[in-house]
Amino acid sequence: STPPSVVKRRKPSSVTSVGHAAFRGCKALEACNLSGVTEVGSLSFSGTALAEANLASALSVGDEAFAGDSALATLDLSSVCKIGEKSFGGCSSLGTVCLPATLTDLGLDAFAGAARAFEVDAANPSLSASGGILYSKDGSELLFVPSQMEFPDGTLEVAATVRSIAAHAASGQANIVR
Repeated sequence: STPPSVVKRRKPSSVTSVGHAAFRGCKALEACNLSGVTEVGSLSFSGTALAEANLASALSVGDEAFAGDSALATLDLSSVCKIGEKSFGGCSSLGTVCLPATLTDLGLDAFAGAARAFEVDAANPSLSASGGILYSKDGSELLFVPSQMEFPDGTLEVAATVRSIAAHAASGQANIVR
């Protein structure tokens, strides 16, 4: 098939949602103004060349919305309430991901294969971060170890407050050896 020729996309200011798989596989799509968009559907931008995603107005990001976007390095999630499963899976250029106070629904493997560290707004009612690792607010559950996080001696130290480790918590983390 012929690769899409779309490189940059300007959206009208009236656009508030991007539907399921709207730009999926547009490998040449490098930039898209998402300001004002409140809902990003599943698979909307998966497989694109986006380097940044300004989702400051987004309340919901669907499953696999940006999956496989390895060039995605900058992310603004300042208003998001829900991030679906594998939404940013494979976004290996992401550095530190800042999660807002508004985020209350985080899907399984939302950042699998992505991110080097997490920071969480202290006002978030259900999440916290320590040492770049994502935990439940009270620290009793280890939720996610960023797959791009490095451990100099290969050791993941689990805090004494941790009582459970979530499904897929360290899935794909190649730097833990003990």
